[in-house]
Amino acid sequence: MPLNGIGNHFWSVNAEEQFYLLAPLLLVLLPNIGRHIATYVYVVAVVWFFWIYPPISLGVLAAIINKQFPKFYLIKSIKIVILLVFIGACFGVASTHDFRSYEYRLFSLFLGIGLVLILARECKKLHLVRLWGGSYPLYLNHWIGIVFVNAVFSYLSWNDGIIKFTLMAILNIGFAGCLFWYVERVALSHRNRLFTQRRGITLMTIAYVMVMIGLIYGLSQ
Repeated sequence: MPLNGIGNHFWSVNAEEQFYLLAPLLLVLLPNIGRHIATYVYVVAVVWFFWIYPPISLGVLAAIINKQFPKFYLIKSIKIVILLVFIGACFGVASTHDFRSYEYRLFSLFLGIGLVLILARECKKLHLVRLWGGSYPLYLNHWIGIVFVNAVFSYLSWNDGIIKFTLMAILNIGFAGCLFWYVERVALSHRNRLFTQRRGITLMTIAYVMVMIGLIYGLSQ
């Protein structure tokens, strides 16, 4: 991992940002192939076999299916199948103690996509949710509470799972809310001034060059 382990939290950037840069090449430059369901069935199978963050590819597959069959996950028979798969995956994950095992990888994959499809509903936002507004900051920065609580518990030689995970959740939710109010809201209010087409193209070019450098360096090692 980066910087001899102290940059472990950058794994998310490593996985997702590179995927978000490579996937558009399929979707835009090769639309007949890149937007075909069979293509992503194959991609999911390959990345799952090598365990290269398959949940991301599975999510894209679900989006591609939804594009061709809008709201397929709301069909009654499919809802039942999704729910049964999700419940089975929950039991599977709970009964698996080694997160590196084949069983855990399989169950966690279907647990994640099952949860996403179950929660994929249009509904009115609660006022409290609008006030918090921290889903994206929580997604990006959930590691902060985890690292902090783990460090404190390790220093104090505590090992209470329930208390530890509860504190992690509280810190992450609170921190995400603060980021939304004092960072994201401010950035969104200046969005039209900060983001221009020229800057977008420039940043995109830099990102693709960095990905190519990373691939060339990585494959040469």
